[in-house]
Amino acid sequence: MNNKNLSPSARAQQSNQLRSIAGDLMEVHGLLSLLCNELGGGGIVQARHLEPMLARAVPKLRDAVHAMNEISSSPTANDAGQPNPLLM
Repeated sequence: MNNKNLSPSARAQQSNQLRSIAGDLMEVHGLLSLLCNELGGGGIVQARHLEPMLARAVPKLRDAVHAMNEISSSPTANDAGQPNPLLM
């Protein structure tokens, strides 16, 4: 992506969107780490203990993937066929 082609407000908006994605992904990572700890402890794990973690993690992960796909497919994001450096 060539940042010279983007207006300052577009760059700020994209930066804010990437920060939001990063925050969501960090939260999903934390939730999935808790899930791994639950499952790694052995014994019986009841679904009611896992469901709240998954119910919070899945929508955030879905939103982050959708937002990253939007950024990578935007017309200004792929000038001259070069990959978007913000997504590397």
